[in-house]
Amino acid sequence: MPASPWLALRQAQEAVSAGRPDDAHRLLEPLLTEGHRRAYRMAREVVKAYTARARQALDAHNPDAAWRDLLAAEALNTGEKSVADLRQVLSRLALVQVRAMLESGRPIDAIDQISRSRERGVRHPELEQLEGAAQDWAQAAELADRGEFLRAAAELDRVEPKLPSPRTGLDRYRAEVAGRHARFSEAVARLYDAAEAKRWREAMDTAAEVLAVAPDHREAKAIRGKAWVAAAPETIDFAPLEGRRPRPTPARPWKPAAARWSRSARRGSRRPAPSAPPRSRAARRSRRTPVRRSPSGFCSGWTAWAGTSCACRAASRSGRRPRTARWTCRCSRRCRGRTPRSPATARGT
Repeated sequence: MPASPWLALRQAQEAVSAGRPDDAHRLLEPLLTEGHRRAYRMAREVVKAYTARARQALDAHNPDAAWRDLLAAEALNTGEKSVADLRQVLSRLALVQVRAMLESGRPIDAIDQISRSRERGVRHPELEQLEGAAQDWAQAAELADRGEFLRAAAELDRVEPKLPSPRTGLDRYRAEVAGRHARFSEAVARLYDAAEAKRWREAMDTAAEVLAVAPDHREAKAIRGKAWVAAAPETIDFAPLEGRRPRPTPARPWKPAAARWSRSARRGSRRPAPSAPPRSRAARRSRRTPVRRSPSGFCSGWTAWAGTSCACRAASRSGRRPRTARWTCRCSRRCRGRTPRSPATARGT
């Protein structure tokens, strides 16, 4: 709230001029509570803005927005005649909507519309009569869905004197109920005969016909469930073919976490790869990679290890140090079985 009431009144006047009566109403509420005299004069202008916007909503076929503006205008309680006229217009419109819903055969929608009208303060003697007719009609529709068509016809007879003419919706629904009753009587007789003779396939089809005209018929649902169970195909346990037995899956022995790694792995080195199956000599020659040789005759895979000893490229890649100085290079056939020399000896120094 602004510090000065005069500033609040000025802002409310600007909101009304801009077509925003909601903002003006919010600014005037504290002043009306305090009994400010000029605030009551401004409240009348806010009510006029509410009624003007409500009539625009009615012209745009939006009665819900018109009802919101009417209730907001009545909250200011200024006693304007335009507010009372607007309420009469909206109340008559609510009655017309209820009649149209009943004429089109929608009693549930009519009951909802009557409930909203009562919450908005609509009081009319015809509204109570229409509410009773809509409730009886909904009860008749529920009885017809359960297959009690005779009781449904009796309820529809009670609805007829409560409805104003024309009663086209009621007459159309009554003819529909009569047709459903005829189909139900013929289908339910065949259903009982099929169930008694235990012809479950036929009973399933006939139960579907009964439930198409009476969706909530209890006995038809029970017979359909029993037919589903009786007509279900038999299932047998799976058995393997003769002479073939399923191969058992070997169980993997459990080992503690400490024993899953070798001594070299615990020291920080890599885990050794599993040994490959032995290959022939021709296969080993075909898979042997060419090696680039140095001028001294030794392969370029020789690298200095600890200053004097050497190790081949394969050994250096695997991260394993030769245990003896006499280490055989496996990457070339020329240096097989020869003792590696130090880098100084290889250069001829």
